[in-house]
Amino acid sequence: MAATVEAGGESVELTLLSPNEKSYSGNTGITVSILETVAAAQGTDAVSGWRPMTHNEALLLQAAHTALGIDGSRKYLFDGNATVKQMLMSNGTVSIPSSTAAYVRPVATVTISNE
Repeated sequence: MAATVEAGGESVELTLLSPNEKSYSGNTGITVSILETVAAAQGTDAVSGWRPMTHNEALLLQAAHTALGIDGSRKYLFDGNATVKQMLMSNGTVSIPSSTAAYVRPVATVTISNE
């Protein structure tokens, strides 16, 4: 999803998008703690540290949603600085979670060192 190369090329930090996601209904009562639990459960065994996406990561997903085959009418939940928010994929509109279904798609950040 995103990569940052450290000065000198000694390591690269990658933010991975899980291939798994979960539809979550009744989003009006969701807390960051619940979002973290749902995100962790939707990760993969090959990588640890799955978490909810941040606002910037949700923007990256929104920008790539067409290329990834994600319907523009989908909303994804993210951690908006200790408050759960949702983003509409078609245009990146951010709002508080509504009672309609939204999706939790976790991300994980890993560092690969050139040692």
